[in-house]
Amino acid sequence: MRNIPKIIEIEANKRGCNSINYCGEIDGAQVFGIGVVDRGGNMLPTGLPRFIKLKDTKVEFVDGEAGLELCSRL
Repeated sequence: MRNIPKIIEIEANKRGCNSINYCGEIDGAQVFGIGVVDRGGNMLPTGLPRFIKLKDTKVEFVDGEAGLELCSRL
């Protein structure tokens, strides 16, 4: 299992997410999927896929149609 960088945890928390998964690497950026898990461990629906990309020390939040497109590339 890959360690989640602290900068990704902070960004996910800002977005109200408590679940982070490493998804892969695209164009030199690490990609992490984010979501919300309830107390029972169930993933809650959040709509289209949401990701955080990390390249060097810069983070980029990706959602909506861009999130769907990114998902198809992973």
